Amino acid sequence: MKRNKLSEEIRRIAEGTSRYVEVQACPGSGKTTAAIARVAHLLQAERGTKILVLSHSNATVDNFKARLHAVGLGNHAGVTVLTCHACALRAAGGGISVPTGLEREAYDKMLRRGMQAVKKRGQQAVDADHLIIDEYQDCSALQLKFIVQLARQVQSMVALGDRMQVLYGFAGVTYTPLESMIEGVKTLPLSTSFRLTRETADLAEALSKPMGGPAIKTKKTGKQPKYTKSADSTTMAKRVATRIRKLVASGVSPSHIAVLGPYRSTVRPVAQALRSVAVPSTLLGAGALLDERLLELIRVVGAVEQHLPDPSLAAGSGAGVRERRGRYRDELGVVLEDVIAEDDLTDTLRSKRWNTFVSETAKVASAQSPYLETRYMGCAQAYLRLRGGIRADKDLRNYLNAWQPMCRAFGTAAELQARALQDVASDAVTVTTIHQAKGMEWDHVFVVGVTDGVLPDSRSKLKGQLNEERRILYVAVTRARRRLWLHHAPMWSRHARQSFTEESRFMTSKAVKAALRK
Repeated sequence: MKRNKLSEEIRRIAEGTSRYVEVQACPGSGKTTAAIARVAHLLQAERGTKILVLSHSNATVDNFKARLHAVGLGNHAGVTVLTCHACALRAAGGGISVPTGLEREAYDKMLRRGMQAVKKRGQQAVDADHLIIDEYQDCSALQLKFIVQLARQVQSMVALGDRMQVLYGFAGVTYTPLESMIEGVKTLPLSTSFRLTRETADLAEALSKPMGGPAIKTKKTGKQPKYTKSADSTTMAKRVATRIRKLVASGVSPSHIAVLGPYRSTVRPVAQALRSVAVPSTLLGAGALLDERLLELIRVVGAVEQHLPDPSLAAGSGAGVRERRGRYRDELGVVLEDVIAEDDLTDTLRSKRWNTFVSETAKVASAQSPYLETRYMGCAQAYLRLRGGIRADKDLRNYLNAWQPMCRAFGTAAELQARALQDVASDAVTVTTIHQAKGMEWDHVFVVGVTDGVLPDSRSKLKGQLNEERRILYVAVTRARRRLWLHHAPMWSRHARQSFTEESRFMTSKAVKAALRK
C-alpha cells in the first residue's frame, strides 16, 4: 500500500501508537482502507507480528480478505480475519457445536466460552499482538465484552465504525462508545467522504441531524438528489424502470445502478418492471438456488415447445385419441425427466405429484399458444405444484412470477433462457433491501418505499425505534456515488394489512426539504 496515496486522517490511524483507538467514520471515508493500511504498517514495523482482524459477518470477513488480496497481503501468515463468533470458537479450542440456523442462544454460548478461555489462558488464547475491529458499530453487547477482553491481552487495538449505520437494533445491537468500556481510548475521525457528492452529503446530514449526526466533508460535487411522488406503486415502479433504461441507453453499466428498499416486497415490483423493459436485474439475496429453479422452469417451457402433440389430440375424442394422448404424456414425461434430473426429485418422479405435473404440462403443450408468456405461466403453475405447491415457497413463486413480463420481449424459451443466463452471470442492475446493501456502493441509487408506515415501519413507535428507521434511510442515501433518486408512493403492507399513503415523515423536515432544493 503506497503511503503517499493515503489521506492524513488514514495515515494517523495506520501509524498511530496509542494502545486503544476508536475511529468514528462517515460514509465512504475509507474505513476498510484505513484498516488495511494499519495491517500493512504493523507488518512492516514489527517482523513476525500477529494481527487479528474481527468483522461483523461472513460477508464482511470475505470482503476484508478480498481487500487484503488486492494489496498483496491475502496470504500473509501474520494476519487472521474472523468473525467474533469464529474467534471465540478458536479461543475456546473447539468443543462447541457450530449453529446451523439463527440460534441466538448457541451463538451467545460460543462467545461466553471464548471469554472464559481468554480469562483463563490470557494472551495464549488470543494468539495475536494487535487487534483490529471492522464495522465496530454492529457489535452486540456480548461481542463488545468479548472484544474488550481480547483488547486487554494485545499491544494495540483499533476499532472502526460509523454510529449512524447501526441497523440491527432488532438483534439487540446499540452503539456503545469504546471509551465507556475501557480506559485510555483515543478517538480519531474519518471525516471526509470520497464516495458522496456535496449534494448527497447535505441530504445525509439533514436526515441524521435529529440524532446528532456528524458533518460530512466531501471532495466532489454533483447533481441534486431527486424526490418523486407517484400515485401508486405500479406507477412508481414503471418510472424507476424507465429512468434506469435511459441510463443504460446512455452508456451507464447496469452493474453501476441499484434499487434499494426497506423490504424485498418493496423492491420486487421494480425488478419486474425492469424486466418488462428488457433491462437485466439481479434480486440480491434471492440466492443461487432460485436462479437454478428459474433456468429449470425455462427448460420445461423449452421441452413443451420442442415436443408439441398432434393438433388433432386437443379436440378429438374416442378411445384411439385417448390412447394417443396417453402415449404423448408418457413421451413428454421422459423428456421432462431429463430436464429435471435432480436427486431431490427421485421420489417425486415416481409419485402422484410427478404424474400431475406431466399431465398439466401436456395440457399447456396441447393448447399450443403462440405466446411465450402464456406457455411460461402455464408451466410455472405446474412446476410450483411439483415443488410442493403454489403457496409452499413464496420466494420461489415471486421470483418465477417476476419473469413473466420478460416473456413478452421474446418468442421462444431459448431466447428467454439466453436473457436469464445474462442476468444471472453478468452485468445487471442490483435490486435489494437496504440492510443487504450496507457496505456497498453504486454510481446511481434509487430508493423506493419512502412512505410513512413503510419507512419508517408502522411498528416503530418509540424514539429509539424511529431513530433506527431513520438510520436505515441514511444508509440507503449514502450508497450513491454520483446520483440519488428517492421515490414515494402509496403502498400496501402485508404485515399491517393496510395501505399507507403519506410520504415518510423523514422527508418532511425543513432541513431535508432545504437539502433537496439546493
